[in-house]
Amino acid sequence: MNRLYKNLVNLLLQKIRLYNEFIDLLRKEWDAVAGYSLDHFNDIMNQKETLIVKSQVLEENRNRVMEALAKSLDLPAGDFTLNKLISARQDPCNSKLAECRRRLLRQIETIRELNEKNKLLINHSSLSLKKSMAFIHRCDEESRSSYYSNGRLQESRMQSRLLNTDA
Repeated sequence: MNRLYKNLVNLLLQKIRLYNEFIDLLRKEWDAVAGYSLDHFNDIMNQKETLIVKSQVLEENRNRVMEALAKSLDLPAGDFTLNKLISARQDPCNSKLAECRRRLLRQIETIRELNEKNKLLINHSSLSLKKSMAFIHRCDEESRSSYYSNGRLQESRMQSRLLNTDA
């Protein structure tokens, strides 16, 4: 039983380190988007994907340990949470588990907030780019058009001149 508790604490500490890396990547993602650095942004996306895969492996391992703990405590594994584990039995690891739980909850909230901020920045940057492209397109169309947007005829610009060589 104590081995399962220690394994769980170890997995949670690994998850905390992984979430710290993820938070750092989200901050770097903000800088990449704000700096319009596509290469840097793509590198960060690849790193995030790697962290997500690592997180999934850790989560699978954590689920296996939690199921084993639930079975050893004769509790249903389906809705067995970290909070229920801490409440179920007195163990020296409970304080570590509670601290890991608090840290993970804070990290999850930080990740959620940073994700939302990055999403808003990406949407704003995308809208800004669309408006810039529309402005450039409109300027190009106006320079080629013989008419103003109000329908009036544009005076022709003298783009070429005729020179009489008979004189």
